[in-house]
Amino acid sequence: MPSNPTNQHDALFRRVLGNPDDAASLLRAVLPKELVDSVDWDTLQRVPDSVVPADLRGRLGDLLFCACLRDREKYLYFLLEYQCGNDSETAIRVLDYMVCLWNELLRMAKGGKQRLPKLPPIIAIAVSMGRAGVRRAAPVRLSELTATISVPC
Repeated sequence: MPSNPTNQHDALFRRVLGNPDDAASLLRAVLPKELVDSVDWDTLQRVPDSVVPADLRGRLGDLLFCACLRDREKYLYFLLEYQCGNDSETAIRVLDYMVCLWNELLRMAKGGKQRLPKLPPIIAIAVSMGRAGVRRAAPVRLSELTATISVPC
C-alpha cells in the first residue's frame, strides 16, 4: 500500500477508489446482496498506510478498507487489488496480502494485551483493466492454481 505509487495506473486506481464513498459504490455493485445488506456502509473507512508497518506496506495490496457489520460487534476488511493485464499469480499474491494483514492484527492484539477472538474476514477483490471484450484468462481462484489428486476411498 505505498502512499505514492509510481505506476500511473495504480495512482489513478487509488485516486478513483481511495475515497470510502467511491469504494462503497464499487463494493455494493460487485458483492452479493446479502453481504451488502449486512455491512454498515457509514462505517467504511480506508485503513491508513501508517497503521501498516513499513516493511508490509508494499505487500498489502492497493487499497484496504474496514467496516463494521450492522450488529456493530463484528467487522470486516475489503482489500482492493488493481491488476493490469493477466497475471497468473494474482490469487497467490492476494492470499499473501491477507495472511500479512491477519498476522499484523494478531501482533497488534498481543502488543495491546488484548485477545483477538477470531480473525476478521477479508473480502478481496482484484480489479483488472484490459481491452473491452477481452476476457481475463488468468486464474482468479486458488483452486484454479492447485493440482487435483484422486485418492481412492
